[in-house]
Amino acid sequence: MKRKKFKLFLVVFLTLTSLFSYSQEKRTPIYYLNSKKVEVKNLFFNSKGIDSVRVERKTENGEIYIYTKNKNPKYLSLDDVLKKYTDVNISSGAVLIRIDGKILNDITNVRIDDTYFVYVETKKLSETQYLWDKFRELVIVDITLETEERKPKIIIRGNNEILPIEMNDLMKK
Repeated sequence: MKRKKFKLFLVVFLTLTSLFSYSQEKRTPIYYLNSKKVEVKNLFFNSKGIDSVRVERKTENGEIYIYTKNKNPKYLSLDDVLKKYTDVNISSGAVLIRIDGKILNDITNVRIDDTYFVYVETKKLSETQYLWDKFRELVIVDITLETEERKPKIIIRGNNEILPIEMNDLMKK
């Protein structure tokens, strides 16, 4: 009889433990940027612009307050970035967008902090022979967000080596 009670207790305990741990993983905190509620899923803000972060645990899901040094930060939309740096038409549907190496599953309401240095590279797959024809229309847009401006480089090709040379090195010679 004691074994049955123990087994029943163990099953109930394990079930409740798994339910509570699963439900904690599902709850995401509410984010505030300069006291305004924001959806951080598609918000890319520069960490150098953060003044302070406060975590409030007393609420049901938790709240995270992020305060920036600039109280009125400006953000670029994904359309702004694509118009400025590419000739890609996102409405064609044959576009895959990656920001800092992560594929965006949802491109609605993407906002990018305008203090970033934005670098964009497009890759058209039209010449790729091993893909099916329906995939050759795909354009991959790689967006890299950096906190510092890249230094200009000249790449010299030799026999089999690629030697990057910075502009400052050339000026010294």
